[in-house]
Amino acid sequence: MLRCSGNNTSKGMLISGETLVHKHRSNDLTNKLKSVSNSIEKLLISHPVDVKHSRVLLNNYKEAFIVSPHTVEFCGGTANNKTPVDAKYIYDFYGDVSNRKAGKVPADSAHTAEFYGKARHDTYFNDIEKAKSESLYAAKIIRNPKEIINVINHISNSLHGILANSKNAGDIGVKFNEYLTRVTGRNGQFGKISGGIEEINRILSDKNSLPLSFIQKVLLIKTFGAYVIDIASISPEEHSILLKGVTSEKITAAIEKYKPEALFSIRGRSAIISEEVREDIGILDKNTYKTLSDAERHFLKIDELVRKRPLFRTFINEVKNGGKVKSPFINRTFDADNPLIASISGSAACIMVGATLLYPGLNNDDKLSLSKAAIAFLVGGGYHSATEVLNVTYPELSFNKLVRSDE
Repeated sequence: MLRCSGNNTSKGMLISGETLVHKHRSNDLTNKLKSVSNSIEKLLISHPVDVKHSRVLLNNYKEAFIVSPHTVEFCGGTANNKTPVDAKYIYDFYGDVSNRKAGKVPADSAHTAEFYGKARHDTYFNDIEKAKSESLYAAKIIRNPKEIINVINHISNSLHGILANSKNAGDIGVKFNEYLTRVTGRNGQFGKISGGIEEINRILSDKNSLPLSFIQKVLLIKTFGAYVIDIASISPEEHSILLKGVTSEKITAAIEKYKPEALFSIRGRSAIISEEVREDIGILDKNTYKTLSDAERHFLKIDELVRKRPLFRTFINEVKNGGKVKSPFINRTFDADNPLIASISGSAACIMVGATLLYPGLNNDDKLSLSKAAIAFLVGGGYHSATEVLNVTYPELSFNKLVRSDE
């Protein structure tokens, strides 16, 4: 791809009839460029570019995607070097309409408009090939978890012991059982457990590695971790019998390690916008799923794992105390153009906190196995992308390195 740039404004060039990249420095945004369509202006005034998930229909282009704080991607139309692009609206504006119209941005900010004959990002505004790769990887782990099942079974066995011990924990034990049953039995839950405590005990004691059983074990480990973070950490003394003497110091250390304030305090996401029933494993949108081969579509469908998939919005900034504060995770994920589903994963933190307390002897190989299990559950269920998971479970490991470790 050719990028044309200059001190003020440089004209874009059409490359092989498919790609036009126009880049300029915004020294004089107000007067230099004219808009391709007023649609961009209207979109960004009503939806600041803090929202990654934005799309607008243009007069000359099929779609325009806001794919990063500094980039709009125009897809499915024609472009030539006579088509000016008003890039003053392609910026992380946040504030009142007059400031956005005035183009008040830092003098050294750069903006890019990219034109393609074929969309590179899906309707969730994620790189199509990356989303596809993560979805297929999650399905592969779910279909054949034998490599990692020993660690999951060991942790499940410890949780089975906690559940048996709940009988000796009085009201706390009753509340724990109710919590476990309610959360894992929610309608639309990935790996939903409908049979209450009796079925939960059966799942935890079962050593098989079938897809549904595997996912349900990870669900139970996650739910235990969530209970510890949200409830037991508040009153650790009351939970000492249930948790077999796990100290408040160990609980605090696990939470601080896997749910650090620096990542989670400014998360950069909305509440759930909507939900849809999906039969396919992963984070693909429906349009991309339809373009897959028959073999790929079959591979991503596991009949007993139909679930409701939530849709979030992610933001590069949040408003705190009347000001704009950047989300560090969202910003660096934007820069890498890695898939974003729901920002840094609290569920991954739950899995790791739960596993750490249930299996204090975890080594690096075990953590690698847990990372794969977390991706299987969270990417497979459409809750998170691989980056959102790995930044919690194994921060020094990228998704590409994880895949290469299997080769």
